[in-house]
Amino acid sequence: MNTSIFGKPLYDVTTDDVRLFCKSQTKEGINLDYKKDLSSSKSIVKAIASFVNTRGGWILVGVEDNKDDKPVIPAVGIDFQDHLTLTVTNTVLSYMSPPAIPVYHVCPPDKNNKTFLIMYVPESHEAPHWLFNKKELYIRVSDRSSSGTWEELATSDQWEWLRNKREKSVELRKEIKDELDYRFRTHDVWDEAENGITGSTILPPANRRDPDTVDMLNLTITPYYPTEAILEVRQSYDLLGDLNINDYYGTSDRFPAFLDHRNVFQSGTEIYRTMDKSTRKYFTVLHITGMIVYKETILFLSNPPKNSGYEPENYIELTRIMARLDQFLSLSNEVYKKAGFVGLIQFSVFINGVDWMRMKFPVNVDMSKIYKSPTGDFYWSDTILAIELNEEKDRYEVIRKIIESLMFMFGWKDFNEDIMKNYYKKANRFTTFL
Repeated sequence: MNTSIFGKPLYDVTTDDVRLFCKSQTKEGINLDYKKDLSSSKSIVKAIASFVNTRGGWILVGVEDNKDDKPVIPAVGIDFQDHLTLTVTNTVLSYMSPPAIPVYHVCPPDKNNKTFLIMYVPESHEAPHWLFNKKELYIRVSDRSSSGTWEELATSDQWEWLRNKREKSVELRKEIKDELDYRFRTHDVWDEAENGITGSTILPPANRRDPDTVDMLNLTITPYYPTEAILEVRQSYDLLGDLNINDYYGTSDRFPAFLDHRNVFQSGTEIYRTMDKSTRKYFTVLHITGMIVYKETILFLSNPPKNSGYEPENYIELTRIMARLDQFLSLSNEVYKKAGFVGLIQFSVFINGVDWMRMKFPVNVDMSKIYKSPTGDFYWSDTILAIELNEEKDRYEVIRKIIESLMFMFGWKDFNEDIMKNYYKKANRFTTFL
């Protein structure tokens, strides 16, 4: 597992890395807490409970903070001893209901036998987590000036929110997604009317309730529990423009394409553009809650030579999908790092194709069998930690699972992963391990 605060896998973090991080003078906040030691078990468990009930975060034990909420330099650490993590685990099991165990890392001790205990506390899907015989419920606040502490007793309204958090989050995610899909449809309808588009460049499906939307790759990534804005509207606009994600597929030099056409709206920034007389559509939107949506036309109609005996076929390109998955996850990683979001995210992939569409492989792949999808619809979804996007190997593994599942839909039950590896090597991607 990787971290967004140390820039390396958590299990590789050393005492020197922690001390270097402390020199950056990063203040405590909604996602970060410093603890001098483990002497106050109640202070530790309150911090853990407030993180799991809010947006997750990091606790660095062995770092003392000053009045400005910045770490005291030099960071001394705590004495290395066996069972440091067991001490915290027993505290959680004793005081928290239901218990939520952090992800631990104890740094190898330095020459003075000093170490740091690092805890990553993910946001929990089992919230609310109560403390002290279910008498106290804490949340993490973004500003301690009003209460003097980062942990705050939840109000009755916040109790209700935490009690129904999963259901409310599902509803809110759906509402935001519906809003963004509606914005795409509005652009789409206006564009077709403006350009006089009357038909599709694809063969009509045999049975389809909504044939006007059949040709898109839909990628959506969002905080699993969207409860508040993690960006301002202006930030969403600047962030998309500042990120430098290489578009090695060739649509543009950067991903997403058409960054000069960014438009702000009440809840974020969007890009909608078309090519080839509006038959190819591109849509990107960054919502202030951290939801990112990308849509692109990926279904095309083949043009066989005259008198060849071949009929036109609908097809999608595997390399296009692999490139977009990589670029979209890289974009999302940069957004969440800039926003300081490290919690749970939901990533979903939807292809709404047509019956018996064909998969087109890289030109250097010799395929003796034609692979087609009977239905043309593909859906994949998973929940991961945002910090895992920061590690190339983790991003690649997510993509591998998606492509393997996609090819299963096309009837290729023993997908050859070398196709992926060769393509990414050629594109100079995932160079740290391929």
